[in-house]
Amino acid sequence: MDAYGNMWMKRGMPEKLYTYLVTEAAKKNRLIENEKDEKTPWDCLMLIHLRDIMQHQAQWSNYFQKRYTIPGQEGRKKEEKTSWLVQLNSIRNNADHEYSVSKDEADYVAAIHDWLILDDGESISRISADARAPAPVLADSDA
Repeated sequence: MDAYGNMWMKRGMPEKLYTYLVTEAAKKNRLIENEKDEKTPWDCLMLIHLRDIMQHQAQWSNYFQKRYTIPGQEGRKKEEKTSWLVQLNSIRNNADHEYSVSKDEADYVAAIHDWLILDDGESISRISADARAPAPVLADSDA
């Protein structure tokens, strides 16, 4: 993906995100004594920022849509197609701050891994379809 060449940081992401990353790197670097340990804006990029980059301008349709749409969700809107990144980021935050995840969350991460790394979208398609299915309506006799 050579659309921006060496200018990805400046051209391939929203200006607000670019400014945030540059500012965060500068803040971290003020505390660093050794120049070789200095941070770049890329070092400050977080998982959820990938969604911002994917959705920036026409990048979703030009570069990311085909590979990063969960199988079976092709007809959905871009925001829905990228909502898996929001869920994955939420799980990452829970793991980082609470030091644990639920079995369902672990299964979701494993399904994302299988889809993106092993090119097996069966589990993530099933999990995503189950999540969108309406909750069963209980009849009065079931309550």
